[in-house]
Amino acid sequence: MSTTAADLKDLHELHRRLQAVQGKLEAGPKRIAAREQIVSKKETELEAARQKQKQLKMTSDQKTLQLKTNEAKIDTLKRKLNEASSNREYEIITSQIEADKVANSVLEDEILECLDGIDAQAKAIEKLQTELEASKADFGQFKTTFEATIPDLQEENDKLRSSLKEAETCIPVSERAQYQRLVAAHSDTALAAVESNACSECYTMLEPNIMVELNMGKIRFCRACGRLLYRE
Repeated sequence: MSTTAADLKDLHELHRRLQAVQGKLEAGPKRIAAREQIVSKKETELEAARQKQKQLKMTSDQKTLQLKTNEAKIDTLKRKLNEASSNREYEIITSQIEADKVANSVLEDEILECLDGIDAQAKAIEKLQTELEASKADFGQFKTTFEATIPDLQEENDKLRSSLKEAETCIPVSERAQYQRLVAAHSDTALAAVESNACSECYTMLEPNIMVELNMGKIRFCRACGRLLYRE
């Protein structure tokens, strides 16, 4: 293996390591934000469940009050029934009592439905509270853990950048501009190893003369994808 090939291989490895470190530094805040969104979503869901339970209780109270009002009305009608002065009046009052009883039966069913809904919401609230606490714990733990790694990651990032700058001196000045364009476009895949006489990035087979020139330690770029090539 020529010295140039070895230098290019080391240069490629530095790019990979730097990209990995930068990936961790960039991914951390995104993952923290994602966990924060989960916490916010759980808080919203919990508040919605509480509001729904509150609304069900209000509806149940209103219907219960209406039921009591109707029952009082039926009692009044029963007293009037005993005082009816004609069959016609008696029939009218009886019809009204029956209608109110039917209405009360519907109200009772609706009240039971509300109570079932209140119980269901209570269980949902309990579940959401547990999930919210778990989400908050996960968010806090991940944030604390990541923030503790930042100094080491930044230190490693700085060291790799310094090493990379030094390693880039192996690139001839005449090829430096093209190399920098590749790095700007492809980052850690700006370079490509030659495997089985082909570019490992695009798998294009290389001409024999290119292989010879690479063996001689010359700088060559893949004619298909433009990557800077080196022999393993």
